[in-house]
Amino acid sequence: IKQAETTSERLTEFYERIQQYKNFSSENNHLAEKIKNTQEKFWQATADDFDTPAAFAVLFSFMKDINPLIDNSALSKREAKSILQFLAEINEIFGIIKKRTKQTISQEVKDLAAERELFRKEKRWAEADQTRKQLAELGWIVEDTLEGPRLKRIKS
Repeated sequence: IKQAETTSERLTEFYERIQQYKNFSSENNHLAEKIKNTQEKFWQATADDFDTPAAFAVLFSFMKDINPLIDNSALSKREAKSILQFLAEINEIFGIIKKRTKQTISQEVKDLAAERELFRKEKRWAEADQTRKQLAELGWIVEDTLEGPRLKRIKS
């Protein structure tokens, strides 16, 4: 059960990451082919005696390849849409990607996150780290992305 929860969480985070992606690049024919090949391999594995471990191994390998492209703004709008569509198809069968409700972030947490970002821009690393610790005490972690800092609730 723990492994299923971890799988669900990883897929949900990946899905949300692509959903929130905004820094689109030009299309990459190599990536379009990679998406198509991944889809084919995934569905072939499920068709082979419903070999879900092999299917999800294909998917996680794909995620490992795509995450750096997101980090480097190397994903086009069409590619992102294609990946989201593929994940939605998987979710129709497995129901593994969670639909999360929008998190309510207190003004105190928002202010601390903004303060931390200011410290980072001013290269005041010790203060930025201390602010990160304060956020953690309030139950939040900060992920630094190209689109700016992103707050995530710490799982209890």
